[in-house]
Amino acid sequence: FGELERHRATFAGTLVAGLFEVLFSALGGMLLLSTGIILYASLFTSPEARFLLATPAGVPRIFASKFQSAAAFSSFGFVVLGFPILLAYGLVARVSPLYLVLLPVFLLGFALLPAALSSIACLLLMRLRPRHRRTTLVLLGAVLLIVIGFWLHRVGTSTRQAIASANPEAVRALASHFSMASHPLLPGRWMTDGLLAAARGDLAASLRPLAGLWGAGLAAYALAVFLSDRVYRAAYDRASGG
Repeated sequence: FGELERHRATFAGTLVAGLFEVLFSALGGMLLLSTGIILYASLFTSPEARFLLATPAGVPRIFASKFQSAAAFSSFGFVVLGFPILLAYGLVARVSPLYLVLLPVFLLGFALLPAALSSIACLLLMRLRPRHRRTTLVLLGAVLLIVIGFWLHRVGTSTRQAIASANPEAVRALASHFSMASHPLLPGRWMTDGLLAAARGDLAASLRPLAGLWGAGLAAYALAVFLSDRVYRAAYDRASGG
């Protein structure tokens, strides 16, 4: 950010938006994975879950308690990784005070949506898991590694070409590999649009994506609670007897 400011780069706004979209996509993926792992351990392997299921407490209440703990624990890492970068941008770009006011609200809203989606995936995976789990997981992992390896190879090739030639076409070719992160339906795009609007001091333009983030996150959480009431006990019994 300091280098962009010092050289007064004409494409700084576009570059910052692209960096934010990639950042939030990466952090959202980490949140999906970490929340799912923590929630799986809390709901299916801990002695406390077995004890709570034997009490009069309802399944949605048990799930909500475990979800809040898992989301808070995984979101801590998200805030530690993302907040310094976002704060650095605010300090260098001399943004509107509205940016600093809305930044924590955006971070909390963004953390809720991946955590809720991860909990839905965790419940469905444990309820519908195949009989040959190890073979299935190995095959899925192999396919995933091949896809990621192919993508990293293409990105590495484009990066070397962009550094060697230093022309705008090579830079645009490199940026095209990350175009998925800027899809208008992804929460990372909402975060980017909202924060950059807040940095300009545009309250109305920043509140629209913020409302979208919180609305989607709360809707996903409500769906997860509804789903837990239907499938958690059956999934727990299947995990315990398998």
